[in-house]
Amino acid sequence: MPQPRQKTVNLNVKVTETTIRALSRTAALRDITQKEVLMRALLKAGIEIDPHDLGEKRTVPWHERP
Repeated sequence: MPQPRQKTVNLNVKVTETTIRALSRTAALRDITQKEVLMRALLKAGIEIDPHDLGEKRTVPWHERP
C-alpha cells in the first residue's frame, strides 16, 4: 500500500543576491525549478529527499495566467 502524502512545509533561507542569481540561472539553463536544483544538490550530498520533492512542481505565475 502506498504511503500517504506528507504535509508540505516552507523552508526559508536567506542568501545573497549573487547566490540567488546563480541559482536562478542554473535552474533556467537546466529547464528545472530552483527547488529542483536545491533538492538534487541535497540528494547528491547524501541527504534523504522525498521523491515528491524531486518532481517538477511549476506553477503558472499570476501574470501568465489566462
